[in-house]
Amino acid sequence: NVITEIKHSTPAVKLAFVKPHLKQLEIENFHRPKANMILNVGMRLTSKRENKKQRTLEIGPSGPGRKSAKDKIDIFKKKSELSARDGNIMIVEYSDEFPIVIQNVGMSSKIVNYTRKAEKGESMEKINLMNYEYGEMQMLGPKEELPFLGDVEPGKVVTSFDNNLFKTPIARHQPKLTDFLLIRSKDGTNLFIRDLDHKHQEIPIYCAGQLQPMKEVPAPNSKQANKYQKTRLQAH
Repeated sequence: NVITEIKHSTPAVKLAFVKPHLKQLEIENFHRPKANMILNVGMRLTSKRENKKQRTLEIGPSGPGRKSAKDKIDIFKKKSELSARDGNIMIVEYSDEFPIVIQNVGMSSKIVNYTRKAEKGESMEKINLMNYEYGEMQMLGPKEELPFLGDVEPGKVVTSFDNNLFKTPIARHQPKLTDFLLIRSKDGTNLFIRDLDHKHQEIPIYCAGQLQPMKEVPAPNSKQANKYQKTRLQAH
């Protein structure tokens, strides 16, 4: 197993996108801003920027047995760099209309491919030779449970979207030729369009299943919720 550390962007670590209070409309459209389109009125769309230098940071995995190997991950230090207009992106759509937990802008996740050791006497060759286009492999023991609802049979793989807030199984979907990504600027004045199969470099699209929270979600007006609110206000 190779377990890589989850490192958030600099703006996320500094709580640059955290507001002490959200209005009802902001809660309803949290991370899903409306495009503000007007029926029968033309709009100007801009294609994505090209040839922007990609910034990377080398970090070593935190798992055992990997002392010298290093993995390259994207690093973002400015708010302007946190945009889907450039670079390699991956789209993960929640199956729930209102997820119980959701990450803020700039927070990181990783793709983990869970598989299970074969029972005694079965060959491990097939599992050991598995190659994954994205993410890392996590080997489970014969009796070890998945960190979310569901199960994985020996020799099979379940792909997961993991972070410090939740874990959820994901399934990949093939985009249609007519699909595209519409990106809105923060102030809503500019719209950008991006092809999901740009220059034969397909953008991977996944659908997320049932979320398994990794942090306690306190009930409204509970002691834990009030403590969280006070800590959040102190950050500002």
